[in-house]
Amino acid sequence: MAKLFDKEAWLARKEEKLSEAKVALEEGLKRLQTSEGWQEMLKAMAHLGRLSVGRLSFNNQVLVQLQRPGTVNAATFQAWKENSRSVKKGEKGMAILAPVFAKKDKENSEVDDAMKLVGFRVLTVFSEEQTEGKPLPKYQAPDVEGAEAFEGSVEKLREVALAIPGAPVTGIELRLRVEGDVPNARGWYQPATKHIVVLTDGRTRAQQFSTLCHEVAHALLHPIGDPHGRAAQEVEAESTAFVVCHALGLDTGAKSFPYVGGWGEGEGALKLISESGQRIAKAARRVLDALCGEAAQEQQTGDGVAV
Repeated sequence: MAKLFDKEAWLARKEEKLSEAKVALEEGLKRLQTSEGWQEMLKAMAHLGRLSVGRLSFNNQVLVQLQRPGTVNAATFQAWKENSRSVKKGEKGMAILAPVFAKKDKENSEVDDAMKLVGFRVLTVFSEEQTEGKPLPKYQAPDVEGAEAFEGSVEKLREVALAIPGAPVTGIELRLRVEGDVPNARGWYQPATKHIVVLTDGRTRAQQFSTLCHEVAHALLHPIGDPHGRAAQEVEAESTAFVVCHALGLDTGAKSFPYVGGWGEGEGALKLISESGQRIAKAARRVLDALCGEAAQEQQTGDGVAV
């Protein structure tokens, strides 16, 4: 006689897996409270490709790196199959969190089809090393250090900045230092004047590009009235620039690196790290999409949804 399906046991195991994933996420976030852990996380984020871990939410990137450090590409069983690869027999997948949405009450919603987040479910993904089959396409990052390519990349970043909702940026200028400029500054974004300036004196194109990414990140993430403190803003802008430059293979000659360790104490620290990480991931992806084309960062649908 066939064994009856035990729904209660299935639901209990489902909740157990969800709880385990949330505990793992907390452990992963704790590991980002050092300069080394934070920088390694950003390096893992800086990869192009339709199955790259960089397309996932920041929290899910943390979960992937906790379970299989160094993972570059990750997707569900079905998504790998759709990309002409199959999961090797006996491989154990990685648990990430997929959002579960439901339609809002129409009486309380301005939009009939509006959806609300009602919870999460565990989704299993596998790294590329756990699969076999047709090689994934390789994406060649643009070389922004050549004179013509540099100008084109600056123009693309200009378009990103000028297209930010609310028009927080009206102009970008790369120029030599003049009298009256802020001492020791390499560039700045002034929300009041809506202008970005990058100084070029004695600096390589890679360094100028990094500074421009930093200031564009400020414009994307920190408009007038932004509630984040100066330290948090600088970490977010520099981290965004780091992800973009690392993805493009640029050597900016940076000697130091800001990190979130200063937020690592007190109640709510891990929540702040998670929220900041997600903001950085979105800003970096927006810039990379503009520079490399959305095909290099194409997100998945169905089982391969970017969550």
